[in-house]
This record gives sequence, structure tokens and C-alpha cells, in this order.
Amino acid sequence: MKKALFIFLCFSYIIGSSQDLLIKEIRSAYINANNLEQVNKLIKLTSFKTKEPIVEAYYNVANLILIDYKFNPFDKIVKFKKHSKELDALVEYNHQNIELRLLRYAVQKKAPGFLKYNRQIDLDLNFIMQNKSKESAELQEFITNVLNLLKIEEEI
Repeated sequence: MKKALFIFLCFSYIIGSSQDLLIKEIRSAYINANNLEQVNKLIKLTSFKTKEPIVEAYYNVANLILIDYKFNPFDKIVKFKKHSKELDALVEYNHQNIELRLLRYAVQKKAPGFLKYNRQIDLDLNFIMQNKSKESAELQEFITNVLNLLKIEEEI
């Protein structure tokens, strides 16, 4: 019995560690998703079926970024509606997850005004700013980097 418990605990630790490594790799790919190759890398990292809301959120965000590389306006709108709706649903069911709120904030910030995808932008930013200090140093740094990138893009 002790042996089985030990094996289970070791297995759980390995899975947890690999999940942390995957999230770090996904975050890095997201920060660097400024060309088609990097966007495809982010999609590949997040395209497996999972029940992890954060991985699903990055998958939807990657597909939203991919829209910039599409030419058909109708296709762009259809994909935007699909993936933004899925992202909203993930945030709705995990409304206390700061990283999900950050991703939705970033999408809202970059979305063209005519899409009117900005209803939650102030709520998301306020939530992020109020709760950022409660997160790990690593996640706090990531949040700061994303917010700084959004400010830089806004100034361009």
C-alpha cells in the first residue's frame, strides 16, 4: 500500500512539473507570437485536447492572432466570433483566473473597434491590477511584460 501511494505521489509530481514546464513554454511562445511561424508554434503547443482552461485559452488566443494572417474578411469575422466566444466562456467559468483575464484583456485591447469586443476591458484590467500582487513572482513578471507590450503597441 505504501509503495502504491509513493508511486502515485511521484507520478502526480511528474505530471505537475511537466504541466508547469508546458505553461512556461506556452507563455514564452505567446510573448514571441509576432510572426506566422511563432503563432503556429503557439497553436501546436496548445492544440491537444485538455481540460486545462489556461491551455484552451491560449489556443483560442493563438487562433485569434492567426486571423491577422488571413485574407478573407468573412473568414476573419467568423473565426474571431468563434474564438472570442470560447475565450469569454473560459473566463466566465474561471472568472478568478488572472491569466485568463489577462489574455482576454489583451485580445480586447488589440481588437478593431468595429468588432465591439471591448465590453469587459475595464473590468479585466481592474481585476488584473487588484490581484496581480497575489500571484507568484513568475506570473507577476509575465503579466507586467504583457501589459508593457500592449502599451508599446498602442504607442506605435
